[in-house]
Formats: sequence, C-alpha cells, structure tokens
Amino acid sequence: TSCRVEVYDSNDVFIGYVNTQTNGQYYFWGLATGYYKVFFNATDGLHVDEWYNNRQSMQYADPVSVTLPEQTLNIMPS
Repeated sequence: TSCRVEVYDSNDVFIGYVNTQTNGQYYFWGLATGYYKVFFNATDGLHVDEWYNNRQSMQYADPVSVTLPEQTLNIMPS
C-alpha cells in the first residue's frame, strides 16, 4: 500500500510530493538545507492522514531538519 508524502517548507509552502514504494520507503530529492514539515496522506482509505511524529495539524507539525549532503532517515508515519 502506498502513501503520498507531501513536503512543505518552513513557511508552510507546498514543495512537492512523492509516493511511497510498496515497502513504505520513499526518497525526496532536491531539498536544500533547512527545516521542512512532512505530511503523510493515506490514499488507501485504510490508514489515517498525519503529520510527521503523529501530529494532527500543520500548525503543530514537528519540523524535520535537512542538512546536505547527509540523508535524513527514518521520517515515517506512526
């Protein structure tokens, strides 16, 4: 089952999205160093939409720090 992973910048502006692979992994390319909010849009109708770290709204979403050239790992829904 795939999920749409949406990324927003620190000003809450939509950057883009990717779909997870069937194993739940995803890769989002092209982000600059900074802080982002990640939303998991459960398109399958079986799971609940949520922001990273089990937050229920963009207002309370925990920012994810991205530092290039490092990969940011383990940003997954609950």
